[in-house]
Amino acid sequence: MSKVTNVMPLAAFKTANNVETINIIKTSKGNLLAKDTAGNVLASVSPDITTNASIVVMTMVNELTAETWNFIVNGKPEEPTMVL
Repeated sequence: MSKVTNVMPLAAFKTANNVETINIIKTSKGNLLAKDTAGNVLASVSPDITTNASIVVMTMVNELTAETWNFIVNGKPEEPTMVL
């Protein structure tokens, strides 16, 4: 089972990874991958992503193996309803 451990806006993800451009590549199996200009894989990408909506990057973790990966999807980071 997997769970989300962090969600950040795409701009924050690009800054954290020191990249200006992310290229979306379709693999031979039809999966979408986000790569930097050097060809390093940064994340998997939702197949129904659109640039017409907000984009976030979710950090996922497999609860059985502790493997982590980034997943780029449409969405908005949570906003706190109250700050104490």
